[in-house]
This record gives sequence, C-alpha cells and structure tokens, in this order.
Amino acid sequence: MIKELIFMANHLDEIGFHAEANILDGLIKSAKTIFDVHFIGGFEEKHLNPNSSFSHFEGSQEELENLILDNLDQKIPSPDKARAFLVPLPAERFKSGIVSLDDDSKLVGSFEHHMGDPDRERRKGWRAITNEEKQTADYAWAAISESFSSITGRDLITVFTIIAGVMGESKEDEDNFIEPMNPQAMMYNRYWGESDPRTPEEFDKALKKSFLFWRDKAMYQRG
Repeated sequence: MIKELIFMANHLDEIGFHAEANILDGLIKSAKTIFDVHFIGGFEEKHLNPNSSFSHFEGSQEELENLILDNLDQKIPSPDKARAFLVPLPAERFKSGIVSLDDDSKLVGSFEHHMGDPDRERRKGWRAITNEEKQTADYAWAAISESFSSITGRDLITVFTIIAGVMGESKEDEDNFIEPMNPQAMMYNRYWGESDPRTPEEFDKALKKSFLFWRDKAMYQRG
C-alpha cells in the first residue's frame, strides 16, 4: 500500500496537484511511523560497507530502512527459516558480494565469529580474492522478521541480512529469483539453531539446489 501511495503522490506532483500530493505524503509518513525497524548487530559493517565481503547497499541505513518499509507489503515467507520473511527491493543501488569462480580464482579461508559478534559461534568460510569491483545486483531482498513491541505499541521489524546477486545463468526463468542460502548456513539453521521449518524431503531438495548454486561461487574479498 505504501508503494502505491508513493506512486500516486509522485504522479499528482507531476501533473500539478501539489496540495493533494502533500496530503498523500502525510499519509505515507504516518503509515511508516507504526513500525520500528531494528538492524541486527554487525549489519552496518556487513551490508552498508563497500569494502565488506558481502552484498551491500550504496546508501545510508535510513535510506535502506525507508526502502524496506516502502516495499514491505510485497514480502513473502522465507523458504529457509521459520518466522522470517523476504522483502523484494529495487536492485539498482545494491552491489553483489557473490563471485563466480574459474581456474584462476584464489581462495582464502576464515574461521570467524558469525556476523562479527564475539558472543556468537565461529563459522568456517571461503572468500574469493579479487581486484575487481563488486557487480551491480540484478535482484535484492531484505531478510526480516516481524514482532509486536508491548513497550512501544508498534510493530518491530528486525532486519537480518541483504540478499543481492547477479542472475547469470541461474535465473531458471523465475520472475523473482532468490539465491539459495549457502549449504553451511542451511545446516546451521537446521542442526544448530533448529529454526528450519521444512520436512526432511523439503530440506534435501533445498540443500541440493544450494549445493548446485554455490559449488562454483564464493563471497567477495578485495585483493
């Protein structure tokens, strides 16, 4: 609904109905204030930093927050995690942290606290060392959860991560492609966090898709 109101307000401005557009702008602002948005610890370093090894947004946290709220009504259930949703975002200002590997690729391993949080478990990871810039993404999603805060009386949106990538040959004629979560993250959710809601058969099918996607890819690391 917010996205439609923004479109209408812009259209009214374009055709000279400025007073009416201002009224809609007020409604849009009021609609957004019913939400509190929280980004988990380490999010800024991971997804707002062009030098990070992950996909990032080329803008401020406030701009990203508004972008999520503008597209919140288009959210879909996350296939990988219980009580989570994916919000589609315009991809133009996102850079993908995914690197496709070839014979000349050089990899570096790590064993670091998840999301850089010293209170979280350490995880193994591989990154591809490159001097190339990150590619502009073809798709972008925000992974979120929703809850109600009895303290503020407003809905709380928690933003976990940004998923952004380049279609390449992996689109498979899907209109809304979502890259699979990598196999290790899937197994952490399944066996460590126990937050994966799928049946064994569903999980096996998803794990196969994840393996086939990630077998020749790694996350970015500036050389």
